[in-house]
Amino acid sequence: MAHIKEPEGIDFLIKSPPLTDKERKEISEQIKKMKTKTPRKKIIRKRNTNKELLKKIREERPNQVINKVYSYKKNEHGFYDVLVDMEGHFFETKVLHVTETLPYPFSEYEKLNSRDRKIWNLDNI
Repeated sequence: MAHIKEPEGIDFLIKSPPLTDKERKEISEQIKKMKTKTPRKKIIRKRNTNKELLKKIREERPNQVINKVYSYKKNEHGFYDVLVDMEGHFFETKVLHVTETLPYPFSEYEKLNSRDRKIWNLDNI
Protein backbone atom coordinates (compact mmCIF):
# COMPACT_ATOMS: atom_id res chain seq x y z
CA MET A 1 0.00 0.00 0.00
CA ALA A 2 1.47 3.36 -0.99
CA HIS A 3 1.65 6.43 1.19
CA ILE A 4 0.42 9.82 0.07
CA LYS A 5 3.22 12.34 -0.13
CA GLU A 6 2.58 15.83 1.14
CA PRO A 7 3.04 18.49 -1.54
CA GLU A 8 5.67 21.03 -0.67
CA GLY A 9 4.36 23.94 1.38
CA ILE A 10 1.21 22.10 2.50
CA ASP A 11 0.96 20.47 5.93
CA PHE A 12 -1.72 17.80 6.42
CA LEU A 13 -1.52 18.00 10.23
CA ILE A 14 -4.35 19.99 11.71
CA LYS A 15 -3.64 21.75 14.95
CA SER A 16 -6.80 23.17 16.40
CA PRO A 17 -6.62 25.62 19.27
CA PRO A 18 -7.54 24.18 22.68
CA LEU A 19 -11.15 24.60 23.80
CA THR A 20 -12.00 27.12 26.48
CA ASP A 21 -14.02 26.12 29.53
CA LYS A 22 -17.04 27.97 28.13
CA GLU A 23 -16.83 26.09 24.81
CA ARG A 24 -16.54 22.74 26.63
CA LYS A 25 -19.64 23.51 28.71
CA GLU A 26 -21.59 24.52 25.57
CA ILE A 27 -20.64 21.30 23.80
CA SER A 28 -21.60 19.23 26.87
CA GLU A 29 -24.98 20.96 27.05
CA GLN A 30 -25.60 20.30 23.33
CA ILE A 31 -24.80 16.64 23.79
CA LYS A 32 -27.16 16.40 26.80
CA LYS A 33 -29.95 18.06 24.80
CA MET A 34 -29.45 15.67 21.90
CA LYS A 35 -29.54 12.65 24.23
CA THR A 36 -32.78 13.78 25.87
CA LYS A 37 -34.46 14.49 22.51
CA THR A 38 -33.73 11.07 21.02
CA PRO A 39 -35.26 8.35 23.19
CA ARG A 40 -33.36 5.12 23.49
CA LYS A 41 -35.12 2.18 21.99
CA LYS A 42 -35.21 -0.87 24.17
CA ILE A 43 -34.66 -3.98 22.16
CA ILE A 44 -36.70 -6.77 23.63
CA ARG A 45 -35.73 -10.05 22.12
CA LYS A 46 -37.64 -13.08 23.15
CA ARG A 47 -35.45 -16.08 22.83
CA ASN A 48 -36.17 -19.69 23.59
CA THR A 49 -34.07 -21.07 26.37
CA ASN A 50 -32.80 -24.62 26.23
CA LYS A 51 -35.34 -25.70 28.88
CA GLU A 52 -38.26 -24.15 26.97
CA LEU A 53 -37.11 -25.72 23.73
CA LEU A 54 -36.68 -29.10 25.44
CA LYS A 55 -40.28 -28.92 26.65
CA LYS A 56 -41.54 -28.03 23.15
CA ILE A 57 -39.57 -30.81 21.47
CA ARG A 58 -40.82 -33.36 24.02
CA GLU A 59 -44.40 -32.28 23.29
CA GLU A 60 -43.79 -32.55 19.55
CA ARG A 61 -42.15 -36.00 19.82
CA PRO A 62 -43.98 -37.87 22.62
CA ASN A 63 -42.64 -41.32 21.59
CA GLN A 64 -38.99 -40.28 21.86
CA VAL A 65 -37.01 -39.85 25.07
CA ILE A 66 -35.09 -36.57 24.87
CA ASN A 67 -32.83 -35.88 27.84
CA LYS A 68 -31.22 -32.52 27.14
CA VAL A 69 -30.90 -29.70 24.60
CA TYR A 70 -27.27 -28.71 24.09
CA SER A 71 -27.67 -25.91 21.54
CA TYR A 72 -29.80 -24.67 18.67
CA LYS A 73 -29.55 -22.30 15.74
CA LYS A 74 -31.93 -21.12 13.08
CA ASN A 75 -31.06 -22.39 9.61
CA GLU A 76 -31.68 -21.00 6.11
CA HIS A 77 -34.90 -23.01 5.78
CA GLY A 78 -36.59 -21.16 8.64
CA PHE A 79 -36.58 -23.81 11.35
CA TYR A 80 -34.12 -24.66 14.11
CA ASP A 81 -31.35 -27.24 14.10
CA VAL A 82 -31.43 -28.50 17.68
CA LEU A 83 -28.55 -30.56 19.09
CA VAL A 84 -29.99 -32.93 21.69
CA ASP A 85 -29.04 -35.83 23.93
CA MET A 86 -31.64 -38.56 23.50
CA GLU A 87 -32.30 -42.28 23.69
CA GLY A 88 -31.55 -44.16 20.52
CA HIS A 89 -31.52 -47.66 19.13
CA PHE A 90 -28.70 -49.52 17.47
CA PHE A 91 -30.30 -52.51 15.79
CA GLU A 92 -32.28 -53.96 18.70
CA THR A 93 -30.09 -52.53 21.45
CA LYS A 94 -31.34 -49.52 23.33
CA VAL A 95 -28.70 -46.81 23.69
CA LEU A 96 -29.32 -44.34 26.52
CA HIS A 97 -27.31 -41.35 25.29
CA VAL A 98 -27.09 -40.42 21.64
CA THR A 99 -26.24 -36.92 20.42
CA GLU A 100 -28.35 -35.97 17.44
CA THR A 101 -29.51 -32.90 15.53
CA LEU A 102 -33.27 -32.63 15.22
CA PRO A 103 -35.33 -30.18 13.16
CA TYR A 104 -37.75 -28.01 15.15
CA PRO A 105 -40.58 -27.49 14.45
CA PHE A 106 -40.88 -30.73 12.52
CA SER A 107 -43.83 -29.37 10.52
CA GLU A 108 -41.46 -26.85 8.86
CA TYR A 109 -39.02 -29.64 8.01
CA GLU A 110 -41.86 -31.62 6.40
CA LYS A 111 -42.55 -28.69 4.07
CA LEU A 112 -39.11 -29.07 2.44
CA ASN A 113 -38.91 -30.71 -0.94
CA SER A 114 -37.07 -34.05 -1.14
CA ARG A 115 -33.85 -32.47 -2.46
CA ASP A 116 -33.64 -29.99 0.44
CA ARG A 117 -34.44 -32.76 2.94
CA LYS A 118 -31.54 -34.83 1.62
CA ILE A 119 -29.22 -31.84 1.85
CA TRP A 120 -30.34 -31.12 5.43
CA ASN A 121 -29.87 -34.78 6.40
CA LEU A 122 -26.38 -34.89 4.89
CA ASP A 123 -25.40 -31.66 6.67
CA ASN A 124 -26.63 -32.98 10.03
CA ILE A 125 -25.28 -36.52 10.13
